[in-house]
Amino acid sequence: PPPPLLGLFDTDRDGVISAAEIAAAPEALRKLDSDGDGQVSGQELPRPRPPMHPRPPRPPGPQPEAHDGNP
Repeated sequence: PPPPLLGLFDTDRDGVISAAEIAAAPEALRKLDSDGDGQVSGQELPRPRPPMHPRPPRPPGPQPEAHDGNP
């Protein structure tokens, strides 16, 4: 997953923070100020998503065939 702050500023989700998104950053930051004190503290920042764990590797050898529900 992208870093939380990239997700906050990259509004078109293209993986790049454009000049227009940089210009809009103050408004995005104001939205984070949940207690309205004019500052963004660590508690107000989005939490990173936990890492996704890849599936464990399949053991070597023949694998069972998948069933599609049809006999």
